[in-house]
Amino acid sequence: MKKFLIIALLISLNAFSISYEKIGEWGFGKYQQIAMKGDIVYGISMDSGISVIDYSDVSRPVKLGEFSRTDEFHNMLIDGDTAFISATGKIYITDVSNNIPETISIVELDADCYRMAKVDNKLYVAGGYAGLIVLDVSDLEHPVVLGSYFDEEEMQNVIDVAVNSNGDIYVVDKEAGLFILQTTDFQSYQEIGRMSSRMYRIKFLSDTEIVLSYGEYGVKFYDCTDPDSLKYIGSYTEVNFVSDFIIDGDVMYCADNYNGLVILDITSIGTPTFIKSVATSSICYAIEQKDNYIFSANSSGGILCFDISDPAEAYQFSSFDDSSYPLDIAFYNDKLLVADFYNGVKSLSADDVTNMQIVDLKRGEDYPSALTVKDNYVYYADSTLGIGVLKINEDGSLSDVSYLALEGNFLSIETYGNYLIVAGEYGGLYLFDISDRESPQLVDRKYEFQSVVKVRVSDNGLIVASLGLNGVKICQIQDNRLVEVSSIDIGGYALDSILLNSNLYVADFYNGLKEFTLDGSYSVVADSVYLEGKTPESIFVYGNYMYVACGSKGMYVLDITQQPLEQAAYIETYSNAKRVLVIDGIMFVAEGLSGKIDVFRVVDDETKVYSAPLINSNKLEIYNGCAKDTVVDIAVYRNLKPVQFKRLTVTAGKNLSFQLKDGDTVKCISNGNNVYIGLVTGLSDGENAVLPLSTVSANRMRGYIAPNSFYQRISIENKSKQSGYFTISFFDRKGSLISQKSVFVEAGDSRSFNFMLRGGYSFVVSGDYEFTATLYQREIFGSELNYLEPVRLELY
Repeated sequence: MKKFLIIALLISLNAFSISYEKIGEWGFGKYQQIAMKGDIVYGISMDSGISVIDYSDVSRPVKLGEFSRTDEFHNMLIDGDTAFISATGKIYITDVSNNIPETISIVELDADCYRMAKVDNKLYVAGGYAGLIVLDVSDLEHPVVLGSYFDEEEMQNVIDVAVNSNGDIYVVDKEAGLFILQTTDFQSYQEIGRMSSRMYRIKFLSDTEIVLSYGEYGVKFYDCTDPDSLKYIGSYTEVNFVSDFIIDGDVMYCADNYNGLVILDITSIGTPTFIKSVATSSICYAIEQKDNYIFSANSSGGILCFDISDPAEAYQFSSFDDSSYPLDIAFYNDKLLVADFYNGVKSLSADDVTNMQIVDLKRGEDYPSALTVKDNYVYYADSTLGIGVLKINEDGSLSDVSYLALEGNFLSIETYGNYLIVAGEYGGLYLFDISDRESPQLVDRKYEFQSVVKVRVSDNGLIVASLGLNGVKICQIQDNRLVEVSSIDIGGYALDSILLNSNLYVADFYNGLKEFTLDGSYSVVADSVYLEGKTPESIFVYGNYMYVACGSKGMYVLDITQQPLEQAAYIETYSNAKRVLVIDGIMFVAEGLSGKIDVFRVVDDETKVYSAPLINSNKLEIYNGCAKDTVVDIAVYRNLKPVQFKRLTVTAGKNLSFQLKDGDTVKCISNGNNVYIGLVTGLSDGENAVLPLSTVSANRMRGYIAPNSFYQRISIENKSKQSGYFTISFFDRKGSLISQKSVFVEAGDSRSFNFMLRGGYSFVVSGDYEFTATLYQREIFGSELNYLEPVRLELY
């Protein structure tokens, strides 16, 4: 089941005394496509956006950052300093002069946009179910749709396009084959050639010769002198599945899925011959070439680089693996430091927490498992090999300082004054003097503390060590020595422990969160258990709240001012939350196995939250009527995904404006008691009016129903505290309304209704309140209704 949340116009977040709004994430998925500009490789993931990798040193690629994960990206065409990025329902026109794409404009299209071709100022777009679409991009800020072509009887899924010097347009439909078109005005098109066959990719060898990929049937060459009668020249069919290819003189390089990179001699295109195959560990989706190197998008989440200086001796030269496993995080100035077990220590710029960029990466000697920051130095535990020291430079980059080779599986590291405390699962507890920040000196070691998985320093300077099955040890530092104060048997497996005044809280993986009340000598006088069976792994305290990360079971927030502890909130996590950190009301969660860091905005019960989708408007006006300066947080969403987060300080009695884009959904969050937030809209007489956000109308969810004959059901759950009507509208491919139905749903209740449609249709679900909508479909076989996966929804 897939659920999609549409933001309400005015939301009360008082279900608990504290709530959380997800405003960003950092991490990545698998690459399906690839693009290049100079030394920069852009890895394109349909799930996660675009990753920017610097290959100036081909042997050591470095990730620079990421671009947007608000859409399902398909392809990227780079023309000088401009990139055209195709996505589901739109084309992003972006500036790539500084490597990280910056959006210039967005063209909204009712199409699944795939590959593109650019000739002069015309952009030809393979538009999936919408056929061919042609844009005039002479003005990058204001592109114009010139026209489109769709053969309703034959076209099903247009995925590639190429244009020759005569202006003939070659359009590849994955299911229906090749369409060759001519046009003079881009409004009307004449079909001058046709070839029916399942195919995937097209390129010109010359104006009179083309090569086509037939997927599992290899590549074929044709003479297209007469478009109405293509002449077969030759083919190569000993392949797995050719999804992409590059032609370099007499050599052809094929991305051949499970066969990897296949190299052919095409001196005679009538009889292509095999040169070499370079096997890859996972699917080779797409390729790009620069000089003597081929770069490949790899399905496992990486970029492979092949040396092709001698095609007959081609080999995999290097690789970039974007898989990650963030185990620990720390904050310094505006930089988030990450211990990534797979890659190293990362420095991320957190100026915009919705789009954090990587500043630097240090790989270390082994696998970093934990880190801490003291002044402008990072101390990290490098798993089985030792302790590393890095300096944080003014620009956020990291410099290697020193490395201490040690024996033990190091899982945790903390600082206290001029001391560094390191927990080793096999080596015990280490104490270093770091009076000289760059040169830690070992002064003591508690070897008898076996299996130390986490070390913490309490506010009173006591050191709390969690020892798994061996319980918890409390120590203090005396004369450069670790002195044991108390030993506590918890009857379980201690993964993390925090000492707050006279209470010790232990994340007991087997039993839950345990609270021990201690006396003056730190002996247990009472105990309680919370979150039984939730497998807690990590604890963090911020203000009056304790955050307990319970792996795949989510994160629980407990109010520690109450006795017994009261649950204040629950935060769903998507893999195995390992570490949580809160800085100025912004919470970062290292998700571990998912490879992501989620970012939340902490919203307390005194906070007012205003929310609305913005149509045909470009700015917010904020007025602070309070007697003192106040902070306003603005979270901007597209497709229900965060794209921008800005924290503004508004001077008492002053106005402040904030620019937005059409179609944004915005949440404005303020703790002020007299803060006015409105939407500036243009009126017909040229004047402006400011509307309160609460007057801006309806929430919308748009989706597309695949062209099949299915029985469908839409279920709407009204999650607000008010009853109301929700409207379902269905539209044909031309955008004409074909049916509409209003459904009244009681507050907190749900309603479903059934329908049958044949062919492809779009639909819109709208309403004035917070709701979720789920679309189910079943295929009919006689009298049997067989469950299928929920239809894919495209949200806008």
